[in-house]
Amino acid sequence: SNQVSNQVSNQVDDRFKRILDFCQVLKSKKEILEECLGLSNQTKNSRKYIEPLVERDWLQRSKPSSPNAPNQKYLITAKGKFLLEVLKRNDEMKK
Repeated sequence: SNQVSNQVSNQVDDRFKRILDFCQVLKSKKEILEECLGLSNQTKNSRKYIEPLVERDWLQRSKPSSPNAPNQKYLITAKGKFLLEVLKRNDEMKK
């Protein structure tokens, strides 16, 4: 199973991991991009870093029916929490 978890952690960009950790409470796109990643709040950045997490069901939208709502917030899912645990355990093992 170690090989599997290594493959998983290699596929998961470090930034994805930071976002999941950051979104344990509801966060806006602006907060995720600017505060968590230090990037500008642009569509290309949210497409690259936020959308893939929503698509994989690791992050959920506060307003799923209107993805582009200006007051949209994001929160980690149960699946995302599980992934985060696995990644953290991997990091411990690498030390």
